[in-house]
Amino acid sequence: MRRGVDYSGMFRYFQQRLEQSHWSHLDSAINIFFAVVLISGIVFFIFTQMANVEPRGAFSRYLFPLFFTTGISYLFWFNDLVFGLPFGWSRYQIVPVLMGAGLAYFLIAGSVTFWQEKSKPIAEGYKRCPKCKAIILKLVVECPECGKKI
Repeated sequence: MRRGVDYSGMFRYFQQRLEQSHWSHLDSAINIFFAVVLISGIVFFIFTQMANVEPRGAFSRYLFPLFFTTGISYLFWFNDLVFGLPFGWSRYQIVPVLMGAGLAYFLIAGSVTFWQEKSKPIAEGYKRCPKCKAIILKLVVECPECGKKI
């Protein structure tokens, strides 16, 4: 007890909750997967910021949102293991729903962006790169986006 605040009851609650939850091999595997994805994503984002590297294209558009969805899913997974989820939900129900909704959102947003880019009119004096379909000047010999010779 420190300065009139006693946390022993809360500690006992968490300890009882963890003892009541039955960890399976699937729980352990999914926890390891989430930890590896989140730690590698954090390391990747730190190194890209330190090196002033900005990934281009779809990679940069989808990597952070997928990383964010994975982090939110892991928070729900961990919350169910420690506290339990309200409304009768379990971690085996909410995490696939979150991951599926995130994946559907990113696929729909990506296809809309792709379609808008493809249907955009090209101004006079420009053309599309045959490799990456970027809009470039007609005079260039090498695409500035993908680096391929035209």
